[in-house]
Amino acid sequence: MSNGCFSPADSVMVTIVPCCDAYTTGTQICDAITAGNTALGTLDCDGDGQTNATECTNGTDPTDECSNTYTSAQICAYVTANPTSPLALADCDNGGISNIIECENGGDPLNPADDCTVAKTDTTDICAILTSNPSSPLAALDCDGDGQTNATECTNGTDPLIHVAILIRQQQQCVLTLQQIQRAHWHWRIATTAASAISSNVRMEEIH
Repeated sequence: MSNGCFSPADSVMVTIVPCCDAYTTGTQICDAITAGNTALGTLDCDGDGQTNATECTNGTDPTDECSNTYTSAQICAYVTANPTSPLALADCDNGGISNIIECENGGDPLNPADDCTVAKTDTTDICAILTSNPSSPLAALDCDGDGQTNATECTNGTDPLIHVAILIRQQQQCVLTLQQIQRAHWHWRIATTAASAISSNVRMEEIH
């Protein structure tokens, strides 16, 4: 039995409080509360920390965790205290990053404009997100500002958080470093050969 609902696994039918699963819309929940189901009003069907009665009074949807009267700061306070709650795992600004990740990295869970910044701060694996959810809002964004969408970069095997110009510069630096190593090795071989020749000449002079 969960939230007062009867399930086939229960051996005895007991009526307590109608559970959230008995209602498919917020309107149904609010109508039931208005009709006198005060017990239902004490539940929090969407897991956002506000009771159904409070949401119905405020005109928000008691079946939608992102439909509430919270400010950004209040969302962060709640999800920090309840990091596995539906509200914490939701993406209320529809920017592609969950509320809890935004709050943990100084983002605004009600502003999608900072989701790329949060992704960089959190070093979020955007490609992993897009693999599991290709329709994520992050797909169409260009988080590193190089003119290629995150989705395109993931498809091409590049990092959507690192500008292409930076990658090219890093590659050039690697090539330069390799060239420097090769040049140093070349000079070492010359020096070694010269030292060997001098040593050989000294020994020849000692023999004569």
